[in-house]
Amino acid sequence: MQSYTRIYFVVHTPSPDLIQDELSAAHDVKLLLPKRIAELAVQYGLVNWIIERGS
Repeated sequence: MQSYTRIYFVVHTPSPDLIQDELSAAHDVKLLLPKRIAELAVQYGLVNWIIERGS
């Protein structure tokens, strides 16, 4: 994908293989797994927003 500098791959229920691949992901592919998604939600104040959307 030449027109992009970064790709985000966001996964809520990763397979064991994907969890292992998190450390070896290419620098232009950002793999976001549940722990990091939760950290970002707290960091940016999105917890209530997420809870409201899930209700």
